Amino acid sequence: MKSMTGYGRATYTNENISIETEIRSVNSRFLELKISLPRELYFMEIELSKLVKKYINRGKVNVYINFEDKRVPEIELNETRLKAYWDIYQKALDVVEDKQNIPITKIISDNDIVRSKQCDLQSDEIHDAIVKNLEEALKAHDKMASIEGQSMLDFFEQSLNLMSENIDLIEAAIPPFKKEYFETLRANIKNILFDCAAKDDYRRLLQESALAVEKADVTEEIVRLRDHIAKFRQMMRKDVVNGKSLGFINQEMQREINTTGSKFGRTNVYPYILIVKEEVEKCKEMIANVR
Repeated sequence: MKSMTGYGRATYTNENISIETEIRSVNSRFLELKISLPRELYFMEIELSKLVKKYINRGKVNVYINFEDKRVPEIELNETRLKAYWDIYQKALDVVEDKQNIPITKIISDNDIVRSKQCDLQSDEIHDAIVKNLEEALKAHDKMASIEGQSMLDFFEQSLNLMSENIDLIEAAIPPFKKEYFETLRANIKNILFDCAAKDDYRRLLQESALAVEKADVTEEIVRLRDHIAKFRQMMRKDVVNGKSLGFINQEMQREINTTGSKFGRTNVYPYILIVKEEVEKCKEMIANVR
């Protein structure tokens, strides 16, 4: 099990380049990936996105890659452009009959005559360094997500154990409840037969009996709830845990305990039902962060 919340960082530096990669993630229903790259590395965005998706399949993920090229750029002089500007400045001086010299630095700096030639960023060395640095950051992120995931596993285990304990208490209270309800039902039947002589007495008797049995019996709900807990345990022990699948099981657990509470509303049992409801809700909140 892994958490959607995580952080990973990796750095790399040599005499030519410096790379720093950071990955931050929080929970989200789907994968929302954003990679922040220097403009000169945009050509690698698709490749880097595919690499991230190999490690992370769900969550809101932000990847920041800072890149510094420490190589000295090549300087080139545009001789044709320089001569053209020099000639036009000389003509301008002749027109205004100005005999002063024109600073050559002025011409060079203002007219893009001297330009720095960008170093090649698509070399195998730089490409491999960026990919490797991102992968190191992803592994660091994955390690943190796994540590957090173990904490979540421990929480789920404790919560499911507490649910099971209280379900046992609820189940133990069913037989005396049914016995008590049967006595109440029998007394009501006697009253019906004593007070009423109408022809539909038997119909009323059957209706009240069916209603009483339905209200008293929560055995099916208890059985299904235990089955959901077993499936939840089985799912969370898999090598790759699907948070969405846990969410579906949790919804079924919530449905069964709510039905149990509605049908089996004895005062002495309500605290056990309340504990199960609280634990199911806590698991729901925790599941929202399972990758």
